[in-house]
Amino acid sequence: MAEGLLQRDGHQVWLAIDAEQALVQCAARTFDLILLDVHLPGMSGVELCKQIRNTDGPNRQTRIFALTASVQPALVRGYLDAGMDGILAKPLKLESLRQVLAGRATVKEPLVDGGTMDWPLLQTHRTLLGEQKVQGLLAVLRHSILQHREALDEAIEADDCTEVAQLAHRLAGSSDSLGFRGLASVLQRLETAALDTDEPAIRELAPSVQAQIQRALQILEDLLQR
Repeated sequence: MAEGLLQRDGHQVWLAIDAEQALVQCAARTFDLILLDVHLPGMSGVELCKQIRNTDGPNRQTRIFALTASVQPALVRGYLDAGMDGILAKPLKLESLRQVLAGRATVKEPLVDGGTMDWPLLQTHRTLLGEQKVQGLLAVLRHSILQHREALDEAIEADDCTEVAQLAHRLAGSSDSLGFRGLASVLQRLETAALDTDEPAIRELAPSVQAQIQRALQILEDLLQR
């Protein structure tokens, strides 16, 4: 389908049936845009993207988009972390493809808030899932943070390392999947300390955890009022 849509608009298209063919073609010429199916036979599209980005070839800086129906937040993070510039969701829409070709759908923007938020990831979710769905996910995250905050305080105060690790792990995953990197990062450090039964480290991290929770709630308050 993508080939037909592109050719209809007058674009020249090269096809590869697997990662090996794609690498050969990428070594031979520079492309304006690379669309990668995530579920390629053999090497996955994600691994292929990493290889293109890490190889000093003609397409190292070429825009690369995932072409996939797998658009769950955690998977999208993986695509972006691999070096992709964005995602085109299946079933592919002509207007979405035209926006990418025109350079209006890239998500490569600098992080702001000192790394507190991964705004490009959140914007990608909006593009793929729609604003209403994203608002619902943000509301669920806000509820989860409020629910975990008190329980986390109590577990830290009681030196219950097992409970601290479990709570930190759950909240870190949901925070990270929606782009709340600052909160996810400090919770991951807290989980590591709890798994090591390092009570001094847990208590030392507690103020940073509370600060990131408060910052995340402020951002969520703003986002949910839109």
